[in-house]
Amino acid sequence: TSGSEPGSINYAPNYSLWFTESRANKIGTIGPSRVIAEFPVKTAHSGLFDITRGPDGNMWFTETAAGNIGTITPKGSVREFAVGANTEPVDIITGPDNALWFTETGTTQIGHLTTSGALRHFEAGTQKLSGGLTVATDGALWFGEESKVGRLNAGGMLTEFDLPTGTCETGAVFGWTDGGILIGIIKRDGQGGLVSVTRTGSLREYDLPQRYLLPIEMALTPEGAYWMALQSFRKGVAVSTVYELR
Repeated sequence: TSGSEPGSINYAPNYSLWFTESRANKIGTIGPSRVIAEFPVKTAHSGLFDITRGPDGNMWFTETAAGNIGTITPKGSVREFAVGANTEPVDIITGPDNALWFTETGTTQIGHLTTSGALRHFEAGTQKLSGGLTVATDGALWFGEESKVGRLNAGGMLTEFDLPTGTCETGAVFGWTDGGILIGIIKRDGQGGLVSVTRTGSLREYDLPQRYLLPIEMALTPEGAYWMALQSFRKGVAVSTVYELR
């Protein structure tokens, strides 16, 4: 679809790729034969954002504007679950309990949805959530706030850790060694970088060599290097560099 604005993309067990089309309000897929199929989402202007592979073999996605979580089968059948007005669900992942967990950036809560549709909400601190969410090797969910990082275990117990002084916004959250995480930050003075946080809250900073940049996506290579895509906080300045942390 022309102008569909593909966003998040993820893979399914049958080697197909699935992605959100935020402007077209569709879910797209590309199979091994590289033929594209598209499936409309029932709720108009739903604000499709993130998509992930669920524990049931279906793909699950967030509808930020509509306050819904959607799911689509390999054959393209779409079903939606309302999670609440103004919840603004953003990132979604499959948790260690084989349920779907998602950030609610409009309510500072973490949502929990089973594949059968049972919904729960967990308080996630007092600050606005950035939207980033991951499961670390300690089996807990970690997420970013404005100047903190939160850790939520499967039972709903919340722990918050303060990020370095001056932090005003967080970005990508990614699993790190020993059950901790790496999180992208930017400070009020424009210094951006990554911070490693252990399960006990110990911090280590890795500053970017250029200012006014926030890591917003991360990937881990087989040799153990972390690569990051960045967002510029200077108006009209486009980012043309990716960075690596070894």
